[in-house]
Amino acid sequence: MGRYFFEKKMIFSPFSQTSPFLKIGIFGGSFNPPHLAHFQGLEKLLTQQKLDKILISPSSNPFKQREDYLPINLRTAMIEAAFQPLIKCQNQQQNAKTQLLFDWFEAYQPQPTYTEDLLQRYRNAYGEKHEFFLILGADLLSEIFHWRGLNTWSKEIQWIILRRLGEKEETYPTQIPEVLQPYLLKAQFLNFHLPRMESKKIREKLFQPYTPALEEELSTFLPVGALKIWQKWSQGLLV
Repeated sequence: MGRYFFEKKMIFSPFSQTSPFLKIGIFGGSFNPPHLAHFQGLEKLLTQQKLDKILISPSSNPFKQREDYLPINLRTAMIEAAFQPLIKCQNQQQNAKTQLLFDWFEAYQPQPTYTEDLLQRYRNAYGEKHEFFLILGADLLSEIFHWRGLNTWSKEIQWIILRRLGEKEETYPTQIPEVLQPYLLKAQFLNFHLPRMESKKIREKLFQPYTPALEEELSTFLPVGALKIWQKWSQGLLV
C-alpha cells in the first residue's frame, strides 16, 4: 500500500479590490480537530445562502499551548477533507450564491495570530467597502474578554453564532463588554441539533493506536473525510 504525502497548503491569494460589494463570512478557529459540530454548523449556514463568500481560516489559538495541537500537516489535511464535500456540493448547485474558500495563511504562521490581525488582512485584501461576518461557536463567547483589540474591531463586524443543542442564552458570559452588547443582541444565532463535543477528548483519542473499534467511535465525532485522513495517518500511511 502506498504512502500519502501532503505538501504545505498554498497561502491565501487576495481577491481583487475592484470586486462589487460582498458579504464575507470568516469561519476561523483552530479546528483541532475539525469535528461534526464544525461541519454541521457550516452546513446549516450554507442553507441560508446569505453570504457571498465564506473563508475557512484555520489558525493557532494564542491562548493554547503549541503542544496541544495536532501536527500541522495532519490538521490541515483533515480540515480540507472534512469540508470538501460542502465545497463540492456548492459548486454543483446552479443557484448557489455562497462560495467556500480555504485560507491557510494563519495556520502556517510561526507565532499564534489574533482575530484583529485576520480582519485587517482581509480588509487589505478585499478593501474596506465589504461587510464582514465573524462566524463562531457559542462556546467561544466565554473567551471574548481576552481577544486583543476587541473594543475596536467588534464595532466593524457582524456576528453569526453557531449554537449546538444544549447551549442556551443563559450560558453566555455574565458580563459582556459594553461595546459588544449591541452586536450580540442583534447577532444571528443558528441552532442545530448535535451533542456537545470536547476537542481535547477527541484529540486524545486521535493519538491512540488504530483499531477498528476506535475508528467506529471516532466516526461519531469526525466528518467522513477527516476520519479517512486520520485512519491513514494512524497507520503510518500519511507523512
